[in-house]
Amino acid sequence: MKRVDVRLNLTAVAPVLDFIKRVADGLRSELVTPFEPAPDDPELTRIWREELIASQARDCEEFLGLFGSEFFATNVIQLSDENIEPVLRASNLLRMRIRVQFLERISDDDMESETVDLEELEQTEADAYVAFLFLDQVQKIILEHFDLVNGSAVGAESTTEGESEGGGDDED
Repeated sequence: MKRVDVRLNLTAVAPVLDFIKRVADGLRSELVTPFEPAPDDPELTRIWREELIASQARDCEEFLGLFGSEFFATNVIQLSDENIEPVLRASNLLRMRIRVQFLERISDDDMESETVDLEELEQTEADAYVAFLFLDQVQKIILEHFDLVNGSAVGAESTTEGESEGGGDDED
């Protein structure tokens, strides 16, 4: 099994994780995007919707599971062949929800260029933006170190220092 260890600054990451957990809790009962696959068949729609909600909840649980007691003891999350797909899906789901629910007034260009001035945002928006960037960094680490097409890690086992707003191992 291939694995990438990512060391994070607990002090910086803890409030980001609190925000992400609140967003993930909302995804236990509703879909990240509107969905009605079979308007003519409400029973099929209900079953399909329930399965999708359960799937996104499992993915979010896998993501949040990276930040369990071992993380709090070591400040390291472990990405591996076994967890990267649900973690990647959860990161995407969470980013979508954060973008739509909290960051709608920020332009796509500003989001893409990462030029948003946190001082100009309301506190909830600033928290959301930092969480959005953190999740983006998780996705980038996965895409950099794992070959998702062939299902294996790129290169040998390695250790990566977190580089997002909530990452790094420098104690400021």
